[in-house]
Amino acid sequence: MSKYCEKWKLVVNVNKTKVMVFRKRGRLKRELRVYYNNNEVEIVSQFTYLGIVFTTEESFKQTFDSLDGQSLKSIFKFKSVLNKFPCITVSHKLDLFDKLITPILGYCSEVWGYLEAAQLETVHLQYMKQLLGIRTQTQNDFVYGELGRFPLQTNIIISIIRYWLKVIALDNRQCSILYTI
Repeated sequence: MSKYCEKWKLVVNVNKTKVMVFRKRGRLKRELRVYYNNNEVEIVSQFTYLGIVFTTEESFKQTFDSLDGQSLKSIFKFKSVLNKFPCITVSHKLDLFDKLITPILGYCSEVWGYLEAAQLETVHLQYMKQLLGIRTQTQNDFVYGELGRFPLQTNIIISIIRYWLKVIALDNRQCSILYTI
């Protein structure tokens, strides 16, 4: 990294630089130390980048909690505005949900989307059930079928595939090779 930064005239602020070691289970060995130009770089167990919380255990629970909270706030505001327009159809309300709330629920899903985000799907289902005026215990498959919709995870997988296709189509082969590994 030092040689790369030197070549491209980049400066690394070691005080702001952190290292994360991703692992499935277990603790990090205490003797592990990382240095950059003879300066020790701090090893952290979690790091927030652009609103996404990365942890060493590859869990995005904190990210899901954040997206869940943000989407619920947006839905509350969204509904308060919709109440002023009682003649809006269900299909238009769903279309507005897809344009205003779904981007929040799927924020950065290209990174975490391979994990099932059940709590984000709960927000989606809760909105649809309230929209239909049915009980929360109503079977989810009936709700999807009645509204002609799919779970968010389906759209997230499509988003991941589209992103992957864009990356492998890049002229820069190094970037596409790194992503496909």
